[in-house]
Amino acid sequence: MSSEEHVDRLERALGFLRNDRRTSQYLLAQQEDDDYEFGIAPLSSPILDKAEIILEDTLEKMVSSVTEGPKDVTEFSIANTNRNITPIQYLPVDDLPEGARLDYLLTDPNLSEKTYDDWPNPGLQIIRIKEPSGTPLLGLQEFTNHQVVGSSKPILFSRGEQQYDVVEDSLLTIPSKVNAVCFDGFVYIYTPKAFERMYDVRGQYQQHTDDVIDGLAGQDIEIADLSIVDTFKNDIRCLRRIHEIKRHNIHETLEPSAVIDVVDEYDVPVIAEQRNGSLVLDIEDGSKRWKLLDLLSDSYLRSDMTENQYNAPNKRMLD
Repeated sequence: MSSEEHVDRLERALGFLRNDRRTSQYLLAQQEDDDYEFGIAPLSSPILDKAEIILEDTLEKMVSSVTEGPKDVTEFSIANTNRNITPIQYLPVDDLPEGARLDYLLTDPNLSEKTYDDWPNPGLQIIRIKEPSGTPLLGLQEFTNHQVVGSSKPILFSRGEQQYDVVEDSLLTIPSKVNAVCFDGFVYIYTPKAFERMYDVRGQYQQHTDDVIDGLAGQDIEIADLSIVDTFKNDIRCLRRIHEIKRHNIHETLEPSAVIDVVDEYDVPVIAEQRNGSLVLDIEDGSKRWKLLDLLSDSYLRSDMTENQYNAPNKRMLD
């Protein structure tokens, strides 16, 4: 599907939002076990109107960033998070984690009321726009503690009839942008890091780390100190790189002899030693973990045109 087709879908989402016949709801989502449960937040019409404006503004920015700006539209990949210009990314709804249950919201479920007292730390907030017939438009927002005004303030007050009075309760706000939108079978991701947090992509990446280590062991390549692997798992930036190793199946095709050749040719600060029939990789200190990831992700390259050598961790594989 071309970028033009995706832009057309986003523009149709804008038209849907501006339709006078539609209605809106603000939903809270709480993760129960592995699945999200949803409820309707009892917001007043002025607040819902503001939420619609936020969704409209985000959709307009997504469209203009492609049609008038430097961005393109590409399938979701964590590798894109580290690009200088983050593209607008998409996923078919069916490719979301099963527990996301957005397909459930695309029907017309009978949801009960839920408040921030019921779910003080919801995993998601969703602006749901619907009309009597047709697929709803969803605007997905990450909940953060920054939405709770007053929890960290020594004094919070507002103007009363004759003087300023202390506000006893914390105040709540709605985020000023939407992190992703869902319309017509696709999710379009505006802020990928927030999207990763909303759907616990980190947990999936950590599993990918185990898969990559097992795959390397099958190729007779081992990491000397498993504490290095723990360091990878504790750093989302490392996990994104490891996901790319798995996505391109590098861990299942890497040859020990090729690893040694690259270490020697590019003077990579990674210790590569043969022990008991396996190639064991080690680093002198934790700061060298990025060089180890560069090595394992096939980031040391030579230009056929200029013969120059490059370390290109943000490379993109061509079709």
